[in-house]
Amino acid sequence: MAKQKGKSKKVNSPKELPKSKPLFQLSERAQDYIFLGIITLILLVLLKPLVIDGLSPQGVDVVAAKGKSHQIAEYNKTHDDLALWNPYIFAGMPEYQNYGSKAYSIDNFLGKLSSSLSSPFIHYLFGALGMFLLLRYLRFSPIIAFTGALIFILIPHYKSLWFEGHFRKFRAIIYLPWILLSFKYFLKKRSVLAITLFALAFGIQIRTQHYQIVFYTALLIFAVGIYPFIKDLIDNKYA
Repeated sequence: MAKQKGKSKKVNSPKELPKSKPLFQLSERAQDYIFLGIITLILLVLLKPLVIDGLSPQGVDVVAAKGKSHQIAEYNKTHDDLALWNPYIFAGMPEYQNYGSKAYSIDNFLGKLSSSLSSPFIHYLFGALGMFLLLRYLRFSPIIAFTGALIFILIPHYKSLWFEGHFRKFRAIIYLPWILLSFKYFLKKRSVLAITLFALAFGIQIRTQHYQIVFYTALLIFAVGIYPFIKDLIDNKYA
């Protein structure tokens, strides 16, 4: 039987195969900072009329709120105490919840930043940061976290909310990633710090007083937490 002439080709072993280059020649920490900077730049460009030009939306509810609160504002100018009841709308409605808390909290801090920049810009940025950190906590790559954060904040419905004056609903939705992030952290750590962070995150959403979104958030928390809870029951961790 004739032997095959010629040299046989040498096949590289798996160890000798060339390694694929990473998408970016940067550490993931550096990519995180770069992507967050890009998100900030995108928001500055999209919200330039609000952030740089100092304009404000004039939607239906924005204008209506001016008329609704006019008499209250006039009363507060001439009295030492604050008006706690507005008799001029819907046969009278409480007003005390609209003054906000005097105690320090994250939402008050965001409100102070909004007074110098723009409320939609600050809350968009806060929501993007929350979604980015949530996806990074779930071990997604920086590019995936960046994409997810952009998708979250660029949903067109959000613009219609703050443009028409539905700020409470807009803020309540923006807090969602932070609530989910802190809840996932609590499920993993089961510590006092973890439950405190979750309570703070959920608390600032409740303080928006938009209970429709609060209810939907509670359903989301239930859906995320029911499996770990049942698993712990099966493993007798609560015995």
